[in-house]
Formats: sequence, C-alpha cells, structure tokens
Amino acid sequence: NAVLVNSQGCDSLLTLNLTIKQSTSSIATVTACDSFVWSANNQTYTASGVYNAVLVNSQGCDSLLTLNLTIKQSTSSTVTFTTCDSFVWSANNQTYTASGIYNAVLINSQGCDSILTLNLTIKNSTSATINLTACDSLQINGDVFTLSGTYAQTLTNTQGCDSLLTINLIIINSSTSSFSVSSCESYTWLENNQTYTQTGVYETIISNSMGCDSTITLNLTIFDATTSTVSYFACDSIEINGEIFNQSGTYNQTLTNAAGCDSLLTLQLTINQTTYSSISESACGSYTWSANNQTYTTSNVYTTTLLNTAGCDSVLTLNLTIDPIPTGQIINSSDTLLSVFGADNYQWINCTTNAPIQGETSDVFYPSSNGSYAVIMTTNAGCSDTTDCMLVSSLSVLSNLNQEVKIYPNPSNSGIVNIDATGIVGELEVFNYFGQLIYSFPFSNKMVLDLSKHAKGLYIIHLKSENTIHKFKVEKT
Repeated sequence: NAVLVNSQGCDSLLTLNLTIKQSTSSIATVTACDSFVWSANNQTYTASGVYNAVLVNSQGCDSLLTLNLTIKQSTSSTVTFTTCDSFVWSANNQTYTASGIYNAVLINSQGCDSILTLNLTIKNSTSATINLTACDSLQINGDVFTLSGTYAQTLTNTQGCDSLLTINLIIINSSTSSFSVSSCESYTWLENNQTYTQTGVYETIISNSMGCDSTITLNLTIFDATTSTVSYFACDSIEINGEIFNQSGTYNQTLTNAAGCDSLLTLQLTINQTTYSSISESACGSYTWSANNQTYTTSNVYTTTLLNTAGCDSVLTLNLTIDPIPTGQIINSSDTLLSVFGADNYQWINCTTNAPIQGETSDVFYPSSNGSYAVIMTTNAGCSDTTDCMLVSSLSVLSNLNQEVKIYPNPSNSGIVNIDATGIVGELEVFNYFGQLIYSFPFSNKMVLDLSKHAKGLYIIHLKSENTIHKFKVEKT
C-alpha cells in the first residue's frame, strides 16, 4: 500500500494489486536473394547481417526479435549470337527465327535468379536460280562442269549464310575448223589480217558465233607465176584469153597456169584450115559409108569429120538416097499367084529350074502346070528382091488367058466392069485378093460385073468353060 495526498490535501490510500509479466525474445535466421523486407519492422535489408526489432508481445511486454539475415545476390548476363535462319536457345529450349532481344530466368549457384539476356541476330539463307552459258567447262565452288544441265550448289552469301544456287548451265564447246587455200605468190588471211608468202599450216583463234574460241587452221599452198614460150598449131582459129586469132604469128598472152596463177605465154602460132568435100550416093535398102563405117537405111544428108593432111578437120558430106528393096510375098488365090507389096517390074521364075518364065512380067501369074514358083520384084531405081517359092499342086485343067475375052474398063473407078467373051458359055467366079469366093454366076457371052459395093483392090476372075479356065484380074481403084 501507499499513502498519498489527494487534491483535497487528504490522505489517499493506494493499494497496488501488481502482476508482473515477462518480456520475450526470439531469433530468426533468414536467407534471401538480393533484399529482404522484415515484416517485424517493415524494413528492407539488402545486405547480410544481424538485425533487432522490439515489438510488444501478447502480454504487452517487449518482444525482442533478432534477425540473422543472409542476403544472396541474383545474377544477370547478356549473350550475343548471330546465326542463320533460326536459333535454338538452350537456356529455355526456345527456337527463334527473327532477330531480337530475348530474356530467360534461371537459378544460379546460390539459388537466386540468374537473368540471361540474348541479343540475337538472325540472318537468312538465300536461294537463287541463274542461267549460265560457258565455253567448254565451268568451275563452281570447286566443281568443274563440262556438260549442259541443271546443277545445285551451296555457297555463302554476303551475310555468311548458305546460298542455295540452282544453275541452268549451257556448255558450248569451242569449235575448230580448217580449210585449204591455194594462192598465187601471196595470201592475206582476213581472219588475222596476216599476209603469207610461203606454203605452210597457220592457225588463228577468234570468237565463234556463241562467243567461244574458234580455232581456225589454214592449209596454205603458195604457187608462183610462170613464163613460157610455145609453138602451137590450130585449125581455122583459136581463142586465147577471150581473144580470137585466125592468122599465123607470134603473140603474147597472160594465161592461167595449172596452179591457177598467171602464166606469161609467148605463142608462136600457126593457123591451118579445115577442108570440106561432099559426095552423092544411091543404094538399095542400106548404105555403109567407108568414111566412118556407119550403115544408113534412110535417105538424108550425113556428115563425118576426119583429119586432113594438115591435121585439121576434113568435113565430108554424104548426100544419100536410099531406094527401098521391094520386099514382099506371094499369095495363092485359087491357083493364081499374086505378088503382095508390089514393085515397078516383075519376073516370075520356076523355082525348080531357077529360070525366068517367058512373058510373065505382071504382078499376077497364072500357072499352067503344078510346080514351085517365085517372083523377082524390081523397082525403077534398080533395087530387087526375090520372094520365097510358092507351091502350086492342085491344077487339074488347063489354065490360060483367052485372047477373045475383053474386060473394060480395067481398072475401074466405079467398080462396074463389062466382060465380053463371045462364044464362051460356062460359070463366072469372082475371088478377092486373098482367094475368097465372093460371087459365082452362070455366064454366056457377055455380062456386067458390079463391084461397086466392094472395097478397092485386086479381084481375080475365073471364067470356066468346058475343060478350060480363063483367068484374069480386075482392079477397082
């Protein structure tokens, strides 16, 4: 208890009911990264240390707090990369395809954040297609190409990345050619503008139409000009170097020799003359000209050229007349022999004796007896031929030509023929040229035979009377 004086000056008895409460204390150990905010006093610490704070505990007494603080530091680093097309960052296993600044947070060795910063530059690979033309070969990236085709090559572009190059390549080969030239005394080669005076093989290289090397080889032959003097004989005239000479004399001419070069020629010229002659000849059927040993079968004017005594042409002219040989044959028309393909003159012969038959000089022959007969046909030009023999074997009666029989007109243009045979009675038979019977009439003294409806030609008349056959011919023209 305690006695005090109150405000009125009187004792004031105070009684103290005392309760003693205890202060408290505690220690906390903390590890933090970079900084630590202590909730006990709301203070932020960035360094390791021992820190105290007095609070009021639940009993209202002091509570002494002790903080054993360890501050660990976060770390940061920056890396710079330059790569092509894309980048896989192992820090976060992310793939980046564009340039930029990228961050990743890891845990460092102290267990704090480790902030990584990536300065990334992405450079792009490139691709291109090009068309190339090269001569013979092309080296690309160490490879040598000699054939046309499409090729892929990986190069490095200006950014240091792959450059995928597709090459459409055309390889053009260099060309070679050679030619030969002959020239007189010298030759100027236009390909290289060089002049050569000696025979030899020369080369030059130019660009062909494709722009590649073209090696040209020149095989050159150089010929020299020549001079000569010759004596020459010519007939009538001679043309030398476009000039015609027809008089003997000495002339100078510039010709071309065997090599094609100038040849200065002194010509001692003798001119001889061509001679001409002609003959006329006639022959039957054909003529063999002894001048040229040629045989001719038609009339014409023929020429041949021989050499005269001066060594020049001797022109011979043959005026030739070929007379035809009267070739023909015999037709037996009812035992009357007719000569086919007539001539100008006739002579019948007996083939057994080969003797001519007296008076039988017509183209018609009336045999009076069986036998073998032929006719010799002769033209007015004197050409003749003898036919094959014709056998007559069927004569049974005497055949003759009665002088009392008159036939007129004969030949007949109209075909109307009068037959006057006074005193003859019998049968009249008319045969055509080929022995065919075309008429048969009873006959007595006179009659008119009408052949107007028959073709022109020769007809044979048989006038039979008793044991006699009178034969004669009628011609319709």
